[in-house]
Amino acid sequence: LGDYLIIEDGSQWNIKYGSSKEAFSWKENDPIMIVKNNSFYSSYFNGYGYKMVNTRTGSAIEVKLHLSPILDNPYTLQVAAINPTTCEVILSDNSLWQLDPSQKKILMKWIASDVIIVGTNSKGWFNNSYENILINVNMLQEIKANRVE
Repeated sequence: LGDYLIIEDGSQWNIKYGSSKEAFSWKENDPIMIVKNNSFYSSYFNGYGYKMVNTRTGSAIEVKLHLSPILDNPYTLQVAAINPTTCEVILSDNSLWQLDPSQKKILMKWIASDVIIVGTNSKGWFNNSYENILINVNMLQEIKANRVE
């Protein structure tokens, strides 16, 4: 593990300095959620835009994407089709996603073959109707989404 954490799609995430000890306590098969980092300072000034939450232990570490998922990895997801009118996206695993229409401006920049990492949307007052975020690795942006099928 050390300074980087690698997840099943092959993407490598830089661990914020001082959090490596926590990451070392995680087990290889622990379930991990990726969420937006709610620390403005760490996210905006240091680039740690996400947190990985170990759902077994409840502990979290701040991370930033260092290397994209490996393209020929069976766990890597890519955009297969986009319907900008309905704000729907189909990924390479044939999953259908309904995206937040208020983020349509971002969606209009997405293209087929963009690499996607599925994260979990933090529940809050303003964003509680979407369970997930789709992180577009090529654009370094995310859109709130719900899996339809």
